[in-house]
Amino acid sequence: MEETAESIFTWHKATFPGTTPLKMMKKLSEEVTELTFAVAENATIPYGTERKHDIPGEIANCMIVLISLACRYGIAPLQAIQEKMEINRKRDRKKR
Repeated sequence: MEETAESIFTWHKATFPGTTPLKMMKKLSEEVTELTFAVAENATIPYGTERKHDIPGEIANCMIVLISLACRYGIAPLQAIQEKMEINRKRDRKKR
């Protein structure tokens, strides 16, 4: 099954009934902490070498929570990214 924002959100609602946006943010914070740990543990491992921790899995966990949060607010995640990237590309990043 190829996942979509809708299928992820449907799974999330069924798996975590009654969750709130604030609980979702707490979960995202936990997942970002786990991702930070995974990246830190792998920081000195040469590219192509087996990783100590599952960075792709931790990134996916963060994205699942973010996609579910977006859907809860009626936001199409990929459309939001497209629109934001159009803005980002127009910014002069040299000023910062």
